[in-house]
Amino acid sequence: MASVSGHQPDSDLLWAIEGLLADGEIESGTPAYAIAQQAAHQGLASLSAREQAIYDRVVLPALARWTATMAAARDG
Repeated sequence: MASVSGHQPDSDLLWAIEGLLADGEIESGTPAYAIAQQAAHQGLASLSAREQAIYDRVVLPALARWTATMAAARDG
């Protein structure tokens, strides 16, 4: 389902955010969580410069760690 802005939510990012929460990489209710949700639902272009900085500093490294952990688990 598309959002009001017409942006299709990023289901892969939403799935990854759930993984980040489950693994304790980010916490619900924090600015990083809210910004990750916004990016997933409204797109990266919707982020302000300050939000983009938090996304780059907190969310992207957490996603990279989580992705590496998932790949290692998959590859055994």
